[in-house]
Amino acid sequence: MALQSKTLLNDVGSAVLAETVSQLNRASCSTPLALGTYPSADAGTAGGAAAGVVTTGNTEAGSGILFTAHEACLVTSIRMCTIGAALDAGADDTVNSLVILKVPETWVNGAGADSDQLIAAGAAHGNAVGVALGAAPATYSLLFCSDGSPFSAANGCDAGQVFNLSSVVASGALAAGELNGTLIATNHAITNAVSLSSAGFSMDAGDSLMWGLENVTGGALSLMFSVGYRPVKDSLTLDPAFTPAMTNFKVSAR
Repeated sequence: MALQSKTLLNDVGSAVLAETVSQLNRASCSTPLALGTYPSADAGTAGGAAAGVVTTGNTEAGSGILFTAHEACLVTSIRMCTIGAALDAGADDTVNSLVILKVPETWVNGAGADSDQLIAAGAAHGNAVGVALGAAPATYSLLFCSDGSPFSAANGCDAGQVFNLSSVVASGALAAGELNGTLIATNHAITNAVSLSSAGFSMDAGDSLMWGLENVTGGALSLMFSVGYRPVKDSLTLDPAFTPAMTNFKVSAR
């Protein structure tokens, strides 16, 4: 991840300038909370699934793209909610599952093949029956993988609630082949739980985040996502540093 920095001569010696530079270096933004959408018929096993589908039916799998970085950034949060049912619903909540992948603009899939087409059947992992999601030789990253059990109302993850995915401690495993027939994989091996880093994670320009869902809640399910991130390409430094003799900034809670 490239980092560019610039040092400015602090010939003003102003606490206002120092505070402005500090806030610019901590600037952050987020994508709107939006429905996870199938970008093509290859994105799900739902009968007759096509581009624009936003629900994954019971006993079906779905996938999509939730974010593409236009510049190097640090992702600080993935907020999401489920519509229709919570992921711990159904007769056996350990059957429901959610995965998040980080896929570079060009990558090596689980079968060892060079890849650059994100919207295609099994695009991310390919046909790698004996390889877990994100395992070598794949060069994309498995950021999150869990069964449905942690997504409980007690954890703030009930249907219709917006929660930060980094607050969910992943559990269980993704059964072999659960996300077959999606953009994630044509075939994959059993994949153990992975929790999302609470410290955030870096993305290079062109990297994309993908979601994959196996729904056995007993009804149709939709997902919504919002990605919070901080651009990290540029930083400003004042030289010499200025420390005012007395600070009297008014501070208000956000």
